Amino acid sequence: MAARQARQLETQDQLLAAKAQRLRYLKSGGEAERLLRLREKVATQEERLRKLRALRGKVQSNRNGNAVLSKYPNFKINKYYVDYIFCLVNRDMNMD
Repeated sequence: MAARQARQLETQDQLLAAKAQRLRYLKSGGEAERLLRLREKVATQEERLRKLRALRGKVQSNRNGNAVLSKYPNFKINKYYVDYIFCLVNRDMNMD
């Protein structure tokens, strides 16, 4: 019986030593790594938020443009004029 208790104490000591080693590891570098990953995650989320806000601004400007056009329902846009403007814009974009 004493031998069994001695083995149990030995295994408990090994388990306690392993837990202590893990705790030292977490205190030394594990926390720093965790904070670094969290900072990276925050940076990517902020970048996504900036992109979404930029897209939201574009959508709002398109809505405003559509609202202006809807004020003049009898105004007919000449298809050739639109094609001409489209070609000019494409040409300007290709020059950049």
